[in-house]
Amino acid sequence: MGEIELKKKESISIKKSAKVTAMLKWDNPKKDLDLYCFYVLKDGTADKIYYRQLGSAKRSPYMELDQDSSCGR
Repeated sequence: MGEIELKKKESISIKKSAKVTAMLKWDNPKKDLDLYCFYVLKDGTADKIYYRQLGSAKRSPYMELDQDSSCGR
């Protein structure tokens, strides 16, 4: 897929695929960035995957956030 650069208040739309991997990197240890994945299912259900709701690769919507580092990498 290549590299995606996100800027403040910007969003992207990713086409359906077998696997999408995203990682946030930042250089300021005083700031914490959080990755949110918003989704809408065919039945109209809308929700998100994020640090407080990690999701699961074993149940719908089959998305999982594996960790929240709370620090820059």
